[in-house]
Amino acid sequence: MKSVVLNDLYNISHNAKQMIFLLVFWAVCFFTSIDKGGYIVLCAILASMMTITTFSFDEKCDWAKYALVMPNSRKGYVAAKYLTNLIFSMAGILWGMVVTTVVCLIKGKFDILQILFCAYGGIAITVLLSCVWIPLLMKFGAEKSRMIMIAVVALPVLLVAWIGNELSKRGMLPSTQTLKMIAYISPLLLILLVAVTMSISIKIFQKKEF
Repeated sequence: MKSVVLNDLYNISHNAKQMIFLLVFWAVCFFTSIDKGGYIVLCAILASMMTITTFSFDEKCDWAKYALVMPNSRKGYVAAKYLTNLIFSMAGILWGMVVTTVVCLIKGKFDILQILFCAYGGIAITVLLSCVWIPLLMKFGAEKSRMIMIAVVALPVLLVAWIGNELSKRGMLPSTQTLKMIAYISPLLLILLVAVTMSISIKIFQKKEF
C-alpha cells in the first residue's frame, strides 16, 4: 500500500508546477470574493482531480500489474487510491486556507469559523467525488471513465439544484436545526459511504485479470 501511495505522489510531483500555476490563476480570478471561503473548496476539488491522473499514469505503464508483484494486496491497492485522494484533497485545502487567510487579513475580514467550515465542506465534497470516481476508474479505466464521470457527477448536482429551487419556491427549505443535525452526522455518513464504495471497488479490482 505504501509503495502505491509513494508512486502516485512521485508521478504527480511532475505536474506540481502546473497545479500551482492553476491555483494561483484562480486565486487571482476570485480575489475579490476569496474571503468568502469558496476558494478553499475549489482548491480541494482541483487537487482531488489529480487522482484521476494517477490512474492514467498507471494504465500507461501497467503499474497495477507491477504493484501486485510486490507485497501489495488488491485491497491495499484500492485503499491506497482512497488515501492518495485524501492526501491530494488535504494539500489543496491547506493551500486554499493559507491563501484565504492571507487575503482575509489584508481585507480585515478574517473569520476562522467560516474558513474551517469551508475546509470541512471541501473535504466532504472531495470524499463524495472520490466515492464516485474511484469505483468507475477501477471498472472502466481512466480514458473510458471521463465522460461517464461527468454525467454521474453532473446529474446529481443538477437534480439537487432543481430540488432546492423547487423547495425554495414553496417555502419548504430545511430549518437551521435540521441543517445542524445533518452537519453533525455527516462525518459518519461520509465514513459509511467510503466503506461501501471501497468494498465495491475492491470487488471490481479483484475480478480484473492482469
